[in-house]
Amino acid sequence: MGIVLLLLAAAGCNDPYSQRRIQMRTAHLNETISDIERSEQRRARRLQESEATLQKWWRTDCERFERRAPTIGDYIW
Repeated sequence: MGIVLLLLAAAGCNDPYSQRRIQMRTAHLNETISDIERSEQRRARRLQESEATLQKWWRTDCERFERRAPTIGDYIW
């Protein structure tokens, strides 16, 4: 009985319909994987751009503080 079921299952995978379904499933999985990879690359690029923007703002704020710090010290003393 088990051998008969095994033969039917093996024969079912060799018909054109099953082969086409397997190819469609494989193509869909490959497309999903490539979409995930593209999304991860976009996310990494967006994080790098955000980091560069943050660094630029930080430098600007530090420079502004360095310019204003002596004046603020005069008001405190």
